[in-house]
Amino acid sequence: MGDLVPLAGVYAKLRSAIDAAGSQREFAKLHDMSEAYVSDVMNASRNPGPAMLRALGFEKVTGYRRMK
Repeated sequence: MGDLVPLAGVYAKLRSAIDAAGSQREFAKLHDMSEAYVSDVMNASRNPGPAMLRALGFEKVTGYRRMK
């Protein structure tokens, strides 16, 4: 299933990507998303969606595990 990353890891990667872009505004422009959306995700008001996850090199996966 590959390496699973906790949501905190996604946020850490987003912070790094925003720093590399220079600002939330520049990150949003670079990836064709609204600055408000990037801000909402950074403030944990919204979850990162497919486009943002793709921009960060992640995908959301779900799965099932047998109970012990």
